[in-house]
Amino acid sequence: MAVLIALFFAFVIFLFTLFILSREDFVFTRKNIPMEEIYNICFLLIPFIFFFSRLLFVVFDFNAAFSNPLVFLAIWHYPGLSLLGAVAGLITGLLLICGVKKISVIDRILDIFSLSFFGAISFGVRVGSLIFSFGTWFVFGKELVFTILFILMFFLLLHFFLKEKFKDGSILLLFVLAFSVLTFLSKTIGNPKYLFTLLKGEGSILVIAAVASSILFIKREKLQFKFTNIFKKR
Repeated sequence: MAVLIALFFAFVIFLFTLFILSREDFVFTRKNIPMEEIYNICFLLIPFIFFFSRLLFVVFDFNAAFSNPLVFLAIWHYPGLSLLGAVAGLITGLLLICGVKKISVIDRILDIFSLSFFGAISFGVRVGSLIFSFGTWFVFGKELVFTILFILMFFLLLHFFLKEKFKDGSILLLFVLAFSVLTFLSKTIGNPKYLFTLLKGEGSILVIAAVASSILFIKREKLQFKFTNIFKKR
């Protein structure tokens, strides 16, 4: 029940953030993309997010029962979703949906949807897990610290987006980087033995995602040339 409550609030926050960021976006206005189209995309994303979040959970927490397709779908009786899988489903779904609909401003859509999803994770999933966390004071303290870090990072990316600090598409890369690093650290700090197990599964994907998003962000913003010019001036 606690998980369902957290997911409900996360979904509400996602829709609210999406509405605020899309309502008067100048790119959407210029390209004549109405809010109805944005929400159509949003609800078309739900199957992608569910499938990938369920799939990665099954892959990393495999049980022979999940080989039955009915068990795979029976989330009420066999609960379990992967937040990393949800992120993968979000990105994959957006790319496919925008490709089919032939939407030209896909980078802008990726930024707004990823930022809205980050808000849902920070204020819905993380705050929910903090409220319903049980265990030692160390566990609660760790959850509190990482919840604050997620929220701070969300507001930082929101600031970058509103101030147009980077090119369209870069916010998505920063979201993937921040999510991957914070998730990896939250799972390993205080549990060093888990690090080796994590690196064999979900952790390896988080590391690859962090490295890949960093490289793509540097290339997209051409930061390598900026750093080169700085050193040349010296």
